[in-house]
Amino acid sequence: MRFFCATKLDENLQKSHINVVVTESKPLKLAPGEYWLEFNQDIVLVSTEQNSFLIKSSNFSKWLDLNEPALIHSSNSANRLQKTIKRFVTTIVDAKLVGSVKNDALITFLGRDDARELERSWRSPHMLPRVVLNLKDFHDYETCQLFVHERGRAIAESWTCTNKKDISFSKTSTNNFNKIFSYIKKSKSKLFDQSQSMLSDVYVVGNFLAKEFSFQNHSALIFLSRNGFLPPGEDELKSFNSLATMISPFLDRLLTQEQAGEKLNQLMLLMETIPIPLQVLDNNEVLIFENIAFKTRDESIEYSTRNIELDSGYKLTLHEEKVHSFDIDHHRRVSLLGELLNTLQHELNNPLFGLNLGSLDMSSENKGEVADTFHDISHNSARCQTIIKNFSNLYSHSKSDSTIEIKDFVSEIFILTKSEIRGIKTSISFNGFNSIENFRFKTNPTTLSQVIFNLIINAGQAIKGQVQQDKMKLSDGLIRMDVTKLENSILFEITDNGPGLKDEFFKNAFKPFYTTKSQGTGLGLTISRGLLESIGSNLITKNNSEEAGAIFSFELPIPSNS
Repeated sequence: MRFFCATKLDENLQKSHINVVVTESKPLKLAPGEYWLEFNQDIVLVSTEQNSFLIKSSNFSKWLDLNEPALIHSSNSANRLQKTIKRFVTTIVDAKLVGSVKNDALITFLGRDDARELERSWRSPHMLPRVVLNLKDFHDYETCQLFVHERGRAIAESWTCTNKKDISFSKTSTNNFNKIFSYIKKSKSKLFDQSQSMLSDVYVVGNFLAKEFSFQNHSALIFLSRNGFLPPGEDELKSFNSLATMISPFLDRLLTQEQAGEKLNQLMLLMETIPIPLQVLDNNEVLIFENIAFKTRDESIEYSTRNIELDSGYKLTLHEEKVHSFDIDHHRRVSLLGELLNTLQHELNNPLFGLNLGSLDMSSENKGEVADTFHDISHNSARCQTIIKNFSNLYSHSKSDSTIEIKDFVSEIFILTKSEIRGIKTSISFNGFNSIENFRFKTNPTTLSQVIFNLIINAGQAIKGQVQQDKMKLSDGLIRMDVTKLENSILFEITDNGPGLKDEFFKNAFKPFYTTKSQGTGLGLTISRGLLESIGSNLITKNNSEEAGAIFSFELPIPSNS
């Protein structure tokens, strides 16, 4: 395999079967086994002479290994599929062929040898002008031109042969083609003079013969001329009209086949490059095709399989990434809980605000123990308002960033978890900060609070599990949170002295519904990881090397404007 690209390949992409040529521009022509590569961030565009396709950069090395030394655009499986589809297409086209009566008529008109020569040499529509000029009855003619227009297209194509030599190709607009087609169709004799008609894009001179064809999916025109000003004789005109009638079914067949071939090539390119892993099996469940996405799929991802039945017992198998309902269910529950807490906040805030304000007034009007009591009532009513507000924010679905005071933020989350971790000792330490009292940074507080909340609850449940098994006392349990300022980020670590993590946990920790607890849902860590990824972080799990227990940690980048 030879690759042309603007830069050198990384060392990990250097393979024994690869020859790399560094060049600034794409070669004008690529031979079989040659590829042009364009690297764009995490995508690689791979081009061959026939087509192009995209591969993720992370999967490019795997693609190279899979295709040693085979060529992706001419893989055996793709060829087998193409032949299979072609067989179906040919069957459909052949069913539309003209009956034996007209075939016999063609043989009678041309003679058996000429009819065989016509069928042998006429393999595509654009060859018709040369084939006609080589027929005995039209051997003296110099120019033959064929126009073809496919229904629904904006242009028509033309092939012209002069003096039985090379065929030239040109295009014209649909409007011009329709104008020419109408002009030819209106004539009864099919004998024309270019000096009178002045048809544009018609490359014949003087008098000429012409005939229009209307098929199911195409319209066509054929022109025949000696490039002189002497009109054709009556016998020539009769021969031309007879020929047009006889070749009509052949032309229809070839145009239909060519159209089917174009669609087949587009279908093959689509199937090869579509980013969904897919396979095609024949009626004996034998694999005949698998696309690039299937060969380079990430095997660590769980896929669901969907089968689509095709004609003749063939089957298309799609491998789609599994979408778990827990994502939808979780967001529904969180959204509903957020709405309930907002209602609760609205209902309680007014009386708490009144209680707070009234207590402050009574505190200022009284002295001694009575004043202290009213001051405590005011302080605790304000604290109740803060707790309700924080709970409401915890279960909101806000995606906006805002500035937080990190010390108060973390302390308030521990207050929210108090009912779940009651009896377990807790500690919070802040390291590397010049002044933790004034340190603020910008993040998504809703997402961050949900993650820390989940991890603290998980740590508490792990310690309670040890207590239930009489392996430790609840009062010996400890949940410690360390918040450390690094150069450009903040490291959050939640450590517990519970049972720690087993090897099985590390293999399955982030798989949905995996849990080590009898009453667990198996969604907490999966959701937490997803939330962290949404704010540019990643959850790391490990055992505490100094003592029993586990450590869950993640880093958050400090925005430059914090």
